[in-house]
Amino acid sequence: ILTRVGKVVCFKVLDIEYRNGDCIAILSRKMAQKEFYQEFFDNLKCGDIKAAVRYANAAGAITVTRAGGVSSIANDDEIRALLAKGGR
Repeated sequence: ILTRVGKVVCFKVLDIEYRNGDCIAILSRKMAQKEFYQEFFDNLKCGDIKAAVRYANAAGAITVTRAGGVSSIANDDEIRALLAKGGR
């Protein structure tokens, strides 16, 4: 049972079964997460991580870099651009 109302959740479809005329999808959230971590971390190179989030709430976040703390995180456009480049 998940309580993720209004949030995006990824699953991997393991199987589709038919029981008593009903179509039932067998899903795995754990396998989707494992696949993401393998793909993501296998492609990381030294220097890819530029900052670490030290504090976050609904109003914003504090990231820490070698130069010190910065009061923000990447915006949607920056994240999309990073993902479009394959995370590099």
